[in-house]
Amino acid sequence: MSRLAIFIDGNYLMRAAEPVNIDYEKLPKEILGHIDRRTSEPVDLLRTCFYDCLPWQNSDLTGDGAREQARRFQRKTAFFNLLESFPRYSVRQGVLKPRGRERGKPRFEQKRVDVLLALDLATLSFKNQIGHAAVITGDNDFVPAIETARAEGVLVWLFHEEGQHTSNELMQAADERIEIDRDFLHRVSRKKLNVR
Repeated sequence: MSRLAIFIDGNYLMRAAEPVNIDYEKLPKEILGHIDRRTSEPVDLLRTCFYDCLPWQNSDLTGDGAREQARRFQRKTAFFNLLESFPRYSVRQGVLKPRGRERGKPRFEQKRVDVLLALDLATLSFKNQIGHAAVITGDNDFVPAIETARAEGVLVWLFHEEGQHTSNELMQAADERIEIDRDFLHRVSRKKLNVR
């Protein structure tokens, strides 16, 4: 039996799914189902890895701004804790760093998130821990890690946003490509509001 690891670029998936609220416990089952239907060998889920970071904490805020910041931080922490409570789920956190201003508002950038995902994909591939990798992203930065996994004999499944331009380089790097379309989102949606 071959094993599957799922690598989720959290920020990408949340943006791609809007306004749908994802049921993150259903998501790995849906992905595994897609892969099971397209392969002749049985596939077992090793782990689902979710990559994201906590909101920025500005120590200069006071009053309503500080309360809103604390609320966002608590909600995201609770969301990460919920994911970690699911079987075979792992949350890998980068950090959010300020990167200047845009239209008068502070601009932030995730750091280390892409590196963590790429390292995990390459490490599990090198150690022959997986035969399949499902990668949910639209980021070209993952092309070298995907190519490395494929060179190690891992079948890489790219799950990407419907109707959006996904670069040819990223599409060609993967063995299989599956659109995150309306039907896919419907099958993994939940009724309660998602924690953001």
